[in-house]
Amino acid sequence: MVASSRGFPLPLSRWATLCVAAAFAIFILCGTWYSRSSTSLDTYTSRYHTPAATVDAHTEDKELLVDHRPVPVASSHDTVPTGETWDDCLHLPGAENILVLLKTGATAIYDRLPMHFESTFKCIPHYMIISDLEQTIGSVPVYDVLELVTQTTKENRSSFHLYNDIAFYHASGQDPSKLAGPDAWDLDKWKFLPMIHKAWSHSQTELHNTIDWFVMIEADTSLSWLNLIHFLRDKDPSEPHFIGSPAMLVADGSTFNHGGSGIIMSRTAIEKVETKRKNFTPEFEDSGETSIQAYDKYWEDHTDQVCCGDAVLAHAFADVGVHVTSARPMIQGESPLTIPWELPQPGNADSELWCKTPITWHHVKENQVDELYQFQQNWVEKVNGGSWKQTYLYKDIFEEMIYPNIENLGRDDREEWDNHAQWIKIEIDPKTRGIGVAGPNIPQLSGDDQATLDQITGAAVDSAENCRLACERRGAPHPWKVPDECVQWKWATGKCYLDFKIRLGEIMEHSKLGDGQDKWMSGWLKERVEKWKVKQGNCGR
Repeated sequence: MVASSRGFPLPLSRWATLCVAAAFAIFILCGTWYSRSSTSLDTYTSRYHTPAATVDAHTEDKELLVDHRPVPVASSHDTVPTGETWDDCLHLPGAENILVLLKTGATAIYDRLPMHFESTFKCIPHYMIISDLEQTIGSVPVYDVLELVTQTTKENRSSFHLYNDIAFYHASGQDPSKLAGPDAWDLDKWKFLPMIHKAWSHSQTELHNTIDWFVMIEADTSLSWLNLIHFLRDKDPSEPHFIGSPAMLVADGSTFNHGGSGIIMSRTAIEKVETKRKNFTPEFEDSGETSIQAYDKYWEDHTDQVCCGDAVLAHAFADVGVHVTSARPMIQGESPLTIPWELPQPGNADSELWCKTPITWHHVKENQVDELYQFQQNWVEKVNGGSWKQTYLYKDIFEEMIYPNIENLGRDDREEWDNHAQWIKIEIDPKTRGIGVAGPNIPQLSGDDQATLDQITGAAVDSAENCRLACERRGAPHPWKVPDECVQWKWATGKCYLDFKIRLGEIMEHSKLGDGQDKWMSGWLKERVEKWKVKQGNCGR
């Protein structure tokens, strides 16, 4: 008893017990730390890119996606935080009232979907995978919304030949990805309106009418859950909202929300469409059609005449008095690599990025979905101290993901790289062999200054260095009469393109560098990029 009260010495058996307990605790802590430090890209690579021969057949089915099924609606036995919770992304204020719809297709589903399970959907309690084939990916159901299309349409529209082929391949144990091609895009337009019907039905039954917001994205869309939650905080779902990134349908001049950028729809907006569908009057009273059958047939005929499913969706909402609302540039049609960064231009909402919150990005690869997810998680943990109360801005994306690539890689230009410069295009005319310059009308300089600029411009097509000089000459400290200064350039044989907008761009695929393909070298004027960044400011933070 005396020894025990002093803490030393302990009997050997008790020392052994403590050592074993300590070792076990270290093992648990280390294991926990390691699993949390591995990225979703690591998990994605190990789970989905492991050669088949190395996967244990007995554990493959057990492990595949099993932890990433949609979270069920809370029952009386669930432990749900009360009040507002900002440290658990699954239970953020309003999270339980959002249903995310990811639209994809069977020909691409295994390429694009798994990364979303390891990133996007980790924080989203309710989501649906919308496709053209009913199947299960791991433990997650995939819904075939084309089953809602009338049989008459399926039998008489050529787009559905692929639909039948996909079903046959799947039933025969074959790989539907072998059917990938332009026909998949043609089939895709038929999913948009049925997707809304399916999601509404699902929200009424499986989710017990708890959904206020329906958010549609595509498989090559990145969604910021943090910024979406905050964006919807001051929106009223009892109002008919149809929010997105507007585009114009050339055929009739109508406006629609671009599907790949993401579309946000309120409960009331969708309810208007569904009410119209339920009470639709058939064209012929003696046709024997129900209201729903007649409605679906009407819009299927319309879909057949329109290029794009997102335009059809906008027409169906407009039919019940719900019109497009723009959330650009927060709802974004570009990726971080292709978005143009520029100073705000009067009347150009897309140029006013810096202090806005990005909610979506489009045309993102699987690795970019992961990188943007990791950025969000690091922002929450390192900047917000584990809280989801503060959004991040385009400014933060530029400073953390774009600017370091331009500033810190130690070289000024990159071969076989396209930074998408396009403001001023200097090219050799193939007919006259003279130099042609295409671009905006820029005021002429005086006398010798203009002559010098013309001389440098004429030589810009000869080499990458000359192209750089042509960019440098268009801005301070040289004579220049417009506020926009050249910040980046790209050169290929006989061509020099300049731009005042900053784009990181991307490496060119060797498979596409065939005969006749321009092999670009790209560069940036780092001092001007830095000056541009400083001029943008800190957004009051």
